[in-house]
Amino acid sequence: MKKEQAVTFSLDFYERKEMHNVPTLIKQKDSYELKYEHNHCEIKTHELGMELINFLNLDFNNKIDVIKYITDTYSVIVLKGIYEQKEKKEFKLNFKDKKEYGKYIIQVIDVCYDELVQAQNFFKDYLNKIYDYDKQTKYTNAEREMRELIYLQDKTTDLKLYNKYEKYIQSSIMVWNGRENVDNILSLTTDKAFYCIASDNIIAILYTLLKFLTKYKSFNINRCNYCSDYFLPISRSDEKFCSKVYEDGTKCRVLGVRDNWKSILEADEVRKLYNNTYQKKLMYCKRNPQDTQAKEEFENWKKQVKENMKKYKRGEIDREEIKDLTLQNFMQEN
Repeated sequence: MKKEQAVTFSLDFYERKEMHNVPTLIKQKDSYELKYEHNHCEIKTHELGMELINFLNLDFNNKIDVIKYITDTYSVIVLKGIYEQKEKKEFKLNFKDKKEYGKYIIQVIDVCYDELVQAQNFFKDYLNKIYDYDKQTKYTNAEREMRELIYLQDKTTDLKLYNKYEKYIQSSIMVWNGRENVDNILSLTTDKAFYCIASDNIIAILYTLLKFLTKYKSFNINRCNYCSDYFLPISRSDEKFCSKVYEDGTKCRVLGVRDNWKSILEADEVRKLYNNTYQKKLMYCKRNPQDTQAKEEFENWKKQVKENMKKYKRGEIDREEIKDLTLQNFMQEN
């Protein structure tokens, strides 16, 4: 793999960024050339792990989204390794115009389509066996490693490691021919160092990123309980909802919490009764601030309910008892 026919990407753990240096389409005298040069390369910076997340959430039934992901994140050169293995011919780098280049992108993606879908399915299954999204039996480490090896056994491509201070000077070459070699490359990286990895195979890049995040950096990759998309938690490792924003401006975090609370209320008659009673009395106190007795009764009632709810959760009071003792009586008085 020649350096100018690859995408180089770097992982900056401290800054939580990943950077891709990608070849660009350069105008020649009477043609265009897809080329990697220091003066003609594009640097694309993304939040660490987001390009893996975007790949996991990619809808392969929408070709426009697939094209946009490939071209916006990397460049079509990132499919070179897969394309040449499948077509048994060299990847095209010269084009008479941008229209021809656009058609070639679609052709390459069509050739690589099945391989990309297979990779997405493998990554999803791999993550499910780590985090047990479906609440089923997890793979043991040995079972997961065996599945990795079965998937990777026919995958071969160059994965080159460059040191930050040796500008695009090769410091190590390792063939991505199985899980062990990816582990060997990642074991050379440390928190205090900054490395670039180069490949012409998007699956090699994403797999390396997956291993880097889940094994060497212990990142959590969660799946949204509302929309089922994958996401990186922001503040807590056990976050249940992603931050996707819909066309009307609402977010999964808001919708998910609302629906989750609604389902809890519907499933628990006592909590639903408590919530309705609480809201009713609260509104009365807000609309009648002069009624100090009602406010005092409300505060006392909240304390009483809090203690009884604790007993209810511990099983010391059954459903009918807590309704009779607190909620039902309160509603009758008001």
